[in-house]
Amino acid sequence: MTKRLLALLLAVGLTISLLAGCSMTTDGGKEVQGEIVYGLTGDPIIFNPILATDVPSGNINSRVYQGLVQVGENLEMVPCLAEKIEYSEDGKVWTFTLRKDIKWHDGQPFTSADVKYTFDTIKHDDYTGVRKTDLRSVDGIEVNGDHQVILNLSNPDASLLSKLTIGIIPKHIFEATPVAQLRENPANLQPIGTGPYKWGEWSKGQYIVLTANQDYWREGPWIEQVRYKFFQDNQVMLSALEAGEIDYMGSIPFDDIERIKTALADEFNFYDFPNNGYTYIGLKQTHPILKDKLVRQALAYGIDRQEMVDNIFKGKGTVMKA
Repeated sequence: MTKRLLALLLAVGLTISLLAGCSMTTDGGKEVQGEIVYGLTGDPIIFNPILATDVPSGNINSRVYQGLVQVGENLEMVPCLAEKIEYSEDGKVWTFTLRKDIKWHDGQPFTSADVKYTFDTIKHDDYTGVRKTDLRSVDGIEVNGDHQVILNLSNPDASLLSKLTIGIIPKHIFEATPVAQLRENPANLQPIGTGPYKWGEWSKGQYIVLTANQDYWREGPWIEQVRYKFFQDNQVMLSALEAGEIDYMGSIPFDDIERIKTALADEFNFYDFPNNGYTYIGLKQTHPILKDKLVRQALAYGIDRQEMVDNIFKGKGTVMKA
């Protein structure tokens, strides 16, 4: 029996098993295979990368939209929609040369006008999202033809490149909508991007289906259909995993890890390796007591973090050193 795909991501550590084969089909000259079913807790809210802040929406957006750059396999920033990046000697002028072979899912060409529109919208006074500070060092955005974007910075900003993973949105879809009313545009619920997957269908509270973009500018995608099923909490989702209703869930409760590895040993291969993430306690600094820095420091020093890792996370974590 062929094994299904399962990735069991832990909040601090990571456990993963690898793919099973599915029935193969050929469409548009690309080989694609079956369907993978992801489990998520909570319902998505908005499919617009410059407005979304919730995790479920972010999962869908990451497959529909793309940014100028992306995180590479060694965690470095590498070109995505941009094929080349050049920097002035003083670090204040960044020039992005865009790929010329990219189309939006509706067939319209992707151009520098889309990038400028996206960034201008984020910087607009009426913008209601949370990304404005990401571009705080950008004084202006210029275009040079259809395939070059120039960012003029007020000062060199090494952190900016990592912020440019934000998905670019299509100008021709959104430009007629005032920035203050951007959340009301219907495309926020039926997104059109440049990514490997296109919008399929949405049964609210139940599932979302994305389908392979056969005109994708890169190799792939290799899976024909991605389905997201939504659950009220991790325990309900875990039951669905054990019942074979989903192939992937993003966080296995720590108390269930060993049981799951034993129960599903005949179906999956499991591997442990570090996850690129962290867990923290955020203190409200406007609180009358917590606004005192000494109080916050006392609480931080008083917490036995290693004890938390050992007992709550079952040893699957590393205490971060400041």
